[in-house]
Amino acid sequence: MGAYADVYLNDVVEVQGKLFDFFAQKFPDKDTEDFIETYMRSKTRKSIDESQAYVMTMDVQTLWEYFLKNDKYNAKPGKGLQGFQTAGRILCVLSMVLQCTERGSDF
Repeated sequence: MGAYADVYLNDVVEVQGKLFDFFAQKFPDKDTEDFIETYMRSKTRKSIDESQAYVMTMDVQTLWEYFLKNDKYNAKPGKGLQGFQTAGRILCVLSMVLQCTERGSDF
């Protein structure tokens, strides 16, 4: 077994997908793409990529509040996306795979 158990990894991916969907649903007048791009480059996301358990085990609401506080995110006006959860989950999986590949580890 690698650094991540399959079930644990699935939970992390699901929460991040739900975070993207949460943003798209809650803020339909804000730029969802900007949110995703900002999140993917954020300190919060880096903490998840570094397997920091405190951040990896947060639920959607807690992760959102943590991101707002620690990355000082301000949503930009723009076009929101609907039904984004599936694409968000795919984006998270690809990012984690790339991180593991760069480190030469498997999950």
